[in-house]
Amino acid sequence: MENNKEEKIKFSKENFADDLRLWEQSAITLVDIRHKLISSEEAIKNYLIPTSMFLYTNGGKAEIILNDISYTVERFGVFHAGKGTELSIYPKCNWLEYYIILYKAGEPPFYKREFIRLLEKTNLFNQQYGYSPANPIFFGGQFRKMYEAWINPCPLGLFYGKTEFYQLVYQIYNELLNEKADNFKPDVVSMVQRYMDKHFSEAISIGLLSDSFGISISQLNRLFKKRFSCSPQAYLKEIRLNAVQSYLQNSNVTFREIANSTGFYDEFYMSKEFKKRFGQTPSDFRQNTTWTMGNLSMENILSIPYNEKSLVSVSKHNMEGEFSMFKQIKSKAVIGVALSLIFLLTACTNVPANTSNQDKEGLITKQEQVIDTEEGTRIVSTSMGEVEVPVNPKRVVVDYVIGDVIALGVLPVGVRSAFGGSAFGDVIHDATLIEKWDPEEVMELEPDLIISVVKDEFEASSKIAPTVFIPFTEMSMEERVTFLGEVLNRQTEAESAIREYYKKVEESKVVLEKQGILDKTISIFFGDPIDVAVAGDKWGRGGDIIYNDLGFRAPDVIQSEIIGGDQHRNLSLEVLPQYVGDYIVFDWDPKLFEQTTIWNSIPAYADGRTIALDFAFFYYNDLYSQSRQLDFIVDNLLSITGED
Repeated sequence: MENNKEEKIKFSKENFADDLRLWEQSAITLVDIRHKLISSEEAIKNYLIPTSMFLYTNGGKAEIILNDISYTVERFGVFHAGKGTELSIYPKCNWLEYYIILYKAGEPPFYKREFIRLLEKTNLFNQQYGYSPANPIFFGGQFRKMYEAWINPCPLGLFYGKTEFYQLVYQIYNELLNEKADNFKPDVVSMVQRYMDKHFSEAISIGLLSDSFGISISQLNRLFKKRFSCSPQAYLKEIRLNAVQSYLQNSNVTFREIANSTGFYDEFYMSKEFKKRFGQTPSDFRQNTTWTMGNLSMENILSIPYNEKSLVSVSKHNMEGEFSMFKQIKSKAVIGVALSLIFLLTACTNVPANTSNQDKEGLITKQEQVIDTEEGTRIVSTSMGEVEVPVNPKRVVVDYVIGDVIALGVLPVGVRSAFGGSAFGDVIHDATLIEKWDPEEVMELEPDLIISVVKDEFEASSKIAPTVFIPFTEMSMEERVTFLGEVLNRQTEAESAIREYYKKVEESKVVLEKQGILDKTISIFFGDPIDVAVAGDKWGRGGDIIYNDLGFRAPDVIQSEIIGGDQHRNLSLEVLPQYVGDYIVFDWDPKLFEQTTIWNSIPAYADGRTIALDFAFFYYNDLYSQSRQLDFIVDNLLSITGED
């Protein structure tokens, strides 16, 4: 255990000049601004912050944890933390509002030597602190204004957000410098509680624990009893006994193995304490439980825990409290089979990252020759808490981010039903298509890892196998692929896949510019030629690739009102011409153009500068799909100019 000190939250006036100098010289980039209203049942757990961060909590009691240091917020809180910090937010009220600003601080074009010297002296971008603001009205309004500007992006709005960021930093330093704010003290009681929750299977000395957190035993006992109505020793014993009960219910391991796995000195002491707590010996409890399990009805559920000593499975889910993953088995006839099959890991075929349509087949064949024999488990931090996953997952079931997983060289054994004609459709022909994402159907595949983008299905999936939730709409493609690289233990492949994709983008831009295409405008339409709608850069159909990756511009009205506004708009045929660029991209059957003659008067259509998209091929915006979609767009543009 590390001694948790408070140096990180202390400010000294003599460092303020250096801090402000760093803020002045740094090249600040706003990465993301997030806002959410969460209930007490929607805690944010162990989120790994990708950049430096400001956090503001508004109007309710909450527990904020930064790298295992807990702070209690009564009403309002301002926090800062550096890249790589683990953040958890536990609301202690009905509803808690919070804002997060993610930013990066880069080197300035000038004064680099002074910048590095100051950074070595006081790296304020990694500082971790929290305090109760003296002027919460200002901070609530400031974070709200920045968020509203961020979600409606336009050049002026982004510039506004950056100017307001410096105003935010000024107000924070003004309050700290003038001692207007109250620094939050670490919540030692919560930190001790969470340490015991996580390490109950180890030998824990309450005396050493109190020393590690800088508090006397008597004070810890007093504060702990005030919070939980029991002593730390009693709390620890209750955790251990509940774990013993779970092992007895859900496994056939010996009493000695259970004692070793739950922190008891031996099985005799464990039995004595168990009988005192539950009124019967572990043997009697197991017999009664076994009888009950033997009389399960078809509708009942058998819990098979994934435990940290690998007594039942190689994988375990550590999210909160006593929650453990279990399999839903509705027939007594398959219980024995399930218990044996849970140990079987079947090798899966691999496919490399970012393959084009032409060389995909050869590279897949080459990758199939690679066999990874590494076993064991590892912990990954997710937005839903810590999850223990296989070091080398072999039977992966995937929902939606299928192409991202394929891009990292992993072929899933099962996927949520994919559109026919998708970019990766011919790669997953051996995978099982799960139409309704039924738990029984998923369980039949014996997955050792499930990757899902549906938060509501997380709990059910976690009962089948270790499950990682991907907050798809909250992550960029680069963030998502990097995270999946960590989950699948393919960090190198993730870096390579991202690098190769953007290399392909740059090479494509060179070719397009050489052919005099890159400075042209492109419009993206969907619907049909009569009931037509226009799409922006975040409305699918290749918009992100065309406008953001390749850098094409849209006609001015689309650029300002659609890309910089609502992302899509239904159009009347009367105003259609002003939305049409030099090239037209559409997603309907070209034969439908015969329904109206207005398109014949539009130069781009009359001259054949059109690209028809297949909806299924462009439905997914994962890395593998986008790589092939990029090829399709570039090839069609060159074909129109006669340069294919």
